Amino acid sequence: MENPNTKKLAEIRSYLQKKAEELEKELHYVNMLISIIDQALSEKSFVPASTLVPERKVVEDKMKPPLIETPLEEIIISTRDGVEVCKINVYENIIIVKPLIDLFIDIPPFRSFLIGRIFEGYKKKDEKRVYDGEISPEEVFNYEIISDDNKLKELRILNYGSKQRLNELKGVIRWTFIKMYERLKT
Repeated sequence: MENPNTKKLAEIRSYLQKKAEELEKELHYVNMLISIIDQALSEKSFVPASTLVPERKVVEDKMKPPLIETPLEEIIISTRDGVEVCKINVYENIIIVKPLIDLFIDIPPFRSFLIGRIFEGYKKKDEKRVYDGEISPEEVFNYEIISDDNKLKELRILNYGSKQRLNELKGVIRWTFIKMYERLKT
């Protein structure tokens, strides 16, 4: 004959295990948010007015391409019939993609695939790596879309990471821009 308390203890144990898993998941997200807040605070650190020296400083915008630096690599993406679709310039820490034809950011698969799936996926992976202590918040993958009235002018990718990720990015950018051109053509 089984002790009635044994069943109750087993139920309580199961409940506590589930609760512990939920709390661990919540703690993970809280730590991720703390990391993001730390990054934002480090970018906008507070300095007392008494310590400011009245001198002009050049502020570096990490998302802008280096003015003097020549690209490490320049690639022209062309369709099979020879239409040049875009130019990719790879710098040490940034990739600049410039369309060579009129392309619009609402043409699939730009937003759904390239931005939503690939870029946001890399960003989430890097945020997890920050949480795990593998990289600093300043090293997280980021991007900027520059458009004028829905017309894509430039795509900037910061902190693209490893050589493998760079090669993946070149491939998905090539595929996306050619697909956008083909949709525009039809």
